[in-house]
This record gives sequence, C-alpha cells and structure tokens, in this order.
Amino acid sequence: MLITVGTTPVVTYTSTPQVSGSCSLVSVSPPANTQYGKGGDFDSKWVIKNTSSDTWLSSEVDFKYISGTKMYKYNSLYDLASDVTHNGEITLIVDSIAPSTSGTYTMSWGLVKSSTRLCTMSVTIKVK
Repeated sequence: MLITVGTTPVVTYTSTPQVSGSCSLVSVSPPANTQYGKGGDFDSKWVIKNTSSDTWLSSEVDFKYISGTKMYKYNSLYDLASDVTHNGEITLIVDSIAPSTSGTYTMSWGLVKSSTRLCTMSVTIKVK
C-alpha cells in the first residue's frame, strides 16, 4: 500500500552556464594571496583577451559574478563597455572589499552570453 501526503514534488531544471569559447587572462590584480586588513578596500581588475573567432558584442555579453565569496561592493552583473573583437582586449574592474574575518577568499566572475560562459576569472586574497 502507498500513502502520499501533500503534493508530489516537482523537479525544475535551470540552465547552468557552460564553459566554452576561448579567452586568455592577460593580467589580474591584485596578485594571488595579496594581504588586506579586515574590511580593506581594493579593486579586482582583469585584462581579458578574446581568443575566439567571434566578437563579444556589448549588447549580448555580460560581466557577471559567478561564485565564491561576495567581495564586490555594488552590482553582480554589468554590460560590457564595448564590443571585443577577435584578439581584442578588455579591462574589467570590480570595486571590492575584503571580508571582516581572517582567512583566504576567492571571488569568481565570468563573461556570459545567454547561458554560455565564455570566460571565467578569479581573484584570491588573504585577510589578516
């Protein structure tokens, strides 16, 4: 005998960005494991090169928080400032703040077009 109480659960699938396309990380600032005081202010900065054959259109590609510790001060999603052609570069900057407890923290951002992740970049800091 089977007894069911309540409603039957419904499984909902959401699209998860997939890593594809090509890019290269030209530079990242601050360098890995740079130390900051608790609540210290800093900029997370990446220079990214588009090594794919497609142009990243500012109307289609977003710069988005992906995972890790939320150290950004303002928004978690931005439009690209301009189109990025094949072999072109773009500088991406996020106003950031160190957590209020000691430890090592990583924050990851990505360039996303619809549900496709074109590029992922991270910054890792230490809080003393």
